[in-house]
Amino acid sequence: MKKLSLLVLGLLFFSCSSDDSNDTPDDSSNTVAFFKANLTNLSVNYTQDNSNSPSHFNQFIVGYSGNGSNKSFYYSSTMEPLGLNDYPSLDITLHHMYQSTDESTETTSFNTIFSNKPTNFITSDQDFNWTKGVSVTYTDNNGDSYSTLSGSQTGSTINYTSTVAGTNSLTGLQTQTVSGTVACKLYKDSDPSIIINLTSGSFKLVFQEYD
Repeated sequence: MKKLSLLVLGLLFFSCSSDDSNDTPDDSSNTVAFFKANLTNLSVNYTQDNSNSPSHFNQFIVGYSGNGSNKSFYYSSTMEPLGLNDYPSLDITLHHMYQSTDESTETTSFNTIFSNKPTNFITSDQDFNWTKGVSVTYTDNNGDSYSTLSGSQTGSTINYTSTVAGTNSLTGLQTQTVSGTVACKLYKDSDPSIIINLTSGSFKLVFQEYD
């Protein structure tokens, strides 16, 4: 089951607390969200600013996997272009962050959930087995997807430098704005022998609770 929420263009999220340092890479007051990186021979800068027509926007996805009455929640946040196509794009997904038989407890636990973010990259099999972890996905200009889920991540790293709790002013739902850095290997879904090295990655992405 999957739920989609759009971060409205130019929408400001007002912070009420922080659980990490305030050292945010490439952050500025006029930036809502961004994901910047070098992808082998390509440099990308997907940024949503506070203008009325940013080149990209931040979309968050939240949902859960179900096993009987038990639910395992994931949170994903994507930077994608403003326009007809939703690619090229980059996203970070935090898998199996919270498990419960009562989905209403996710709301009360949301901020606590984000105080313990994973730094281990998981595989597709581990995702299937509900292992807590993180993944990165890149979709290129042709719509082909590359993911960390499909191969070894020896030497890959993700670091979180700032996590700020807030509220979506449009919906009233709780949010977490997470900033950090990342370096990893992205394997093409249709042919894992084709690998993109993501280096010098930095991000500021908004994640939202399940309503």
